[in-house]
Amino acid sequence: MLHRYISILAMVIIAHGAIAQGWTKLKGPHGGTVEDFEYDAASGKLYAIVNNHLFVSTSSGTTWSEIPMPTNYYIEDILIDGSTLVGMLNGSQLMFSVDGGVTWEERGFTFLPIRTIRKLPGAGMFVGYGEYGIQVTLDEGLTWKKILDITPGWDLGIEMVVAGNGDIFVAHRPAGIQKYAFPGDASNPDSWDAANWTTPLPSGNDYPSIIITPADKIFITRYDDIQLKAVVESSVDYGATWQAVPMGGFAGNEAFVEPVWSIAPTGKLYLFDNSFQNPELWEYTDGAPTPWVKKGWPTSPIPDQKVKSAIWTSI
Repeated sequence: MLHRYISILAMVIIAHGAIAQGWTKLKGPHGGTVEDFEYDAASGKLYAIVNNHLFVSTSSGTTWSEIPMPTNYYIEDILIDGSTLVGMLNGSQLMFSVDGGVTWEERGFTFLPIRTIRKLPGAGMFVGYGEYGIQVTLDEGLTWKKILDITPGWDLGIEMVVAGNGDIFVAHRPAGIQKYAFPGDASNPDSWDAANWTTPLPSGNDYPSIIITPADKIFITRYDDIQLKAVVESSVDYGATWQAVPMGGFAGNEAFVEPVWSIAPTGKLYLFDNSFQNPELWEYTDGAPTPWVKKGWPTSPIPDQKVKSAIWTSI
């Protein structure tokens, strides 16, 4: 059975099977906004970060337990690397846990804050971004190298994905979609030159959003300055060319507001648009006669709900 977990402010909602069949509000994790989800398919554990606290569920999100962090540490981001839980703690320390967060081992430190981390191909290789730019580590966080400067403040709208071949794609205003081709000699720090960045797609007047599928097909949302509307585009050649992906029934007269993407195990894409009091949810099926279909979403009297993160799990 497929389950869908979404966080809205401090609430978690789950959809069973076909996403249009309905949603169920779950209890917890409590304490604030759910900022990120990670699912460990091997153990069936679902992890959530709530206001820099780490929670885990072993019951499909029905119940949650907080995982204590080491003293004076708070967590910014997590990812699953094989059987290892990798966390960015205090915005400066990349730490590793092989027992689900019970104990943590620190490998290194960076003086430039990092808010989000992604795994690169190759053992011990990660890329992260924060207030002052994008950095890579090739040795599990022992040393870091900055490969892109970012003006403080603009980092708030950054999204970053890594393709299967290691290419890094960054979506942010004011630059647009930037790409860093994975070096041929990636284990050599000297091969990571800041001059290697290209800009496959310049920015419009909003914050672009990006996701990449397991087949390395890239989707973005952005505002088209010429058509004066929000558009969705895709690329199947690592950003060399882009194709419009029309959304039937979508007015598009405004920019997408804080869009959130998610990919189902079936390959379907889901896009949450936070432009309205209640988010709009769109489902994309590649190759379908009508690829985009607007799906149901529970209404709420609470004003200004926003989807903050979303993830599919197979349970």
